[in-house]
Amino acid sequence: MKEGSKTTEYKLAKASVITSVILPVAAYCVEMLQASGAVTSPLWVSVVAVVGAVLSSLGYSAARTMQKGAEQKREALTIASMMQGRAELSEKKPSA
Repeated sequence: MKEGSKTTEYKLAKASVITSVILPVAAYCVEMLQASGAVTSPLWVSVVAVVGAVLSSLGYSAARTMQKGAEQKREALTIASMMQGRAELSEKKPSA
């Protein structure tokens, strides 16, 4: 079993805490850019944020799917080898 700090859930929780600190700072920076006239429409900033969220969600889903698939494959191989071992043992039993 993995150590708690090495799990995906821990890393995502940590990322969400960091994001909750960074987002207000980013919002303040965007507001300052708008006030200075450098950005006339915040639409492009919103589009970039949505694209980033979608890509990170897809990346997490793909990584999790690959990890779960590998775990299921290992479990299936373990079960198959156990069943094969039992079959071999039953073949070796002397008949009465």
